[in-house]
Amino acid sequence: MLLMAEQLAADPDLETLDLEGQSLGKKGARKLAKELLEHKSLKELNLACNDIGDAGAEAIAAVLQRNQVLRSVNLRNNKISDDGARCLADALCRAARSSPGGWLTELSLGHNSLGDAAMQSLSQALAQSSNLRELDLSSCGEDISGSAWEKLAALLQACSSLTSLKLRDNNIGDASAATLALALAGSGTCRLKELDLSRCSLGDKGALCIFHALRTQVDTDSGGSDSGLKRLNLPGNHFGPGIVEGLAAIFQSGAGLEELDLSRCNLGAEAGMLLGPALAKGTGALRELRLCRNGLGIDGARGLSEGLASSECRLQSLSLRENHLDDAGIGAISEALKSNRALKELELCGNGIGDLGASSLGLALVMNMKLSVLNLQDNLIGDPGADGLAVGIERNKVLQELDLGGNGRLGNAGVGRLAQALGKNSTLRSLGLQGSSADPEAVQCLEELAADPAARRTGESDEVFETPLEGDAFGLDSQLSCGSEESSSSHSDDSESDHEREVAGL
Repeated sequence: MLLMAEQLAADPDLETLDLEGQSLGKKGARKLAKELLEHKSLKELNLACNDIGDAGAEAIAAVLQRNQVLRSVNLRNNKISDDGARCLADALCRAARSSPGGWLTELSLGHNSLGDAAMQSLSQALAQSSNLRELDLSSCGEDISGSAWEKLAALLQACSSLTSLKLRDNNIGDASAATLALALAGSGTCRLKELDLSRCSLGDKGALCIFHALRTQVDTDSGGSDSGLKRLNLPGNHFGPGIVEGLAAIFQSGAGLEELDLSRCNLGAEAGMLLGPALAKGTGALRELRLCRNGLGIDGARGLSEGLASSECRLQSLSLRENHLDDAGIGAISEALKSNRALKELELCGNGIGDLGASSLGLALVMNMKLSVLNLQDNLIGDPGADGLAVGIERNKVLQELDLGGNGRLGNAGVGRLAQALGKNSTLRSLGLQGSSADPEAVQCLEELAADPAARRTGESDEVFETPLEGDAFGLDSQLSCGSEESSSSHSDDSESDHEREVAGL
């Protein structure tokens, strides 16, 4: 702590100080606060995970009240309770009286044990701190009542500055979510852009209230296309397929929502089947959708594919991690990718994808001219599947990242085939193969080559793979040459026809 005090004194122009996890305790916080009262340049202070407690929070509160330069303070996970939170809130109120709206713009109090008294004080501070932009109250314990959350939510109707509110891992429930929705939909000054309600004990009612508010924003917000909520995180809540109708209404309303996370929400196959037609009618401003771990299954994948194949679907990023899609579901998605002209990132990790599914994706890559990131980690892809993907890699001109990590069935022959394909590809920048059963040295060579397109263009790929790796890393009797156009061309043509016949059965 003495060294840090000396650093502050020696560097009067220091603007950022990161002391996360330094075990400062209350004594260290007090010493630091004394130095900060005199420092005239520091703007960002990170004291997360330091066990400063209420006494330390009181010391930092004195800084917040008097230091007019400090803009961002992170006090996450510091064993702060109601007393410490009240001190901080009082300091913000006094600062707001000294200078209109105060000077702090970002405050994180997540992972502390707060109660209703703390929430009441913070709500009052929020009402007066008109310059506060970001507030993080994630995981603040089980002692906060629903009425306290409702009071905080109600204040948002008159809050003109707050743009980011993170409340994840709190027992907020549908009633408080409905009050939040009123703030979003009201004609007041609420200008939230980001709302995080992950794992907040919401049900269909709470979600539908928020969706309705987003539609209402279109009619009440006069701030133009940049107004309204942009990012909504709802993972870990318990929804059913009934929320899909509300989602579809958002897409059609012209709402400005750009990113939506509905991972781990127990949506099931029916939701996937309903969501597809909704996406097919248009996605509005939505560009990123996360549906991880929702048990969509094969039927859900087929339903979603209907939307992905539509020219009205403008999604640019879709995450379907761990949804039991299997080869049949991936076959449907692959067909949609052949006509999709918007999707840039697709995550399909942990879906039981085998060689047939990988081959169908390879054929999709031949025709798709937009997808730049494809994540296939932790599946069941082996050498034949790698061969099918190689067909697509050889002809695709836009894919930049392909991750096959965690596919333990992928061996030397598959890695060798991917090496051949890479020799014909000039756009791929990243190829992940960690966790395969191939020779580690071969994996490292191929990953390094993928990261250096210039080496492929200058023929260095030939030099890398013409020299046999110890133990015949690729499982081939002869030396493998990435630049051998004759052999790779013949292999590509033959394998493509084989895979086309096989995939046609999907």
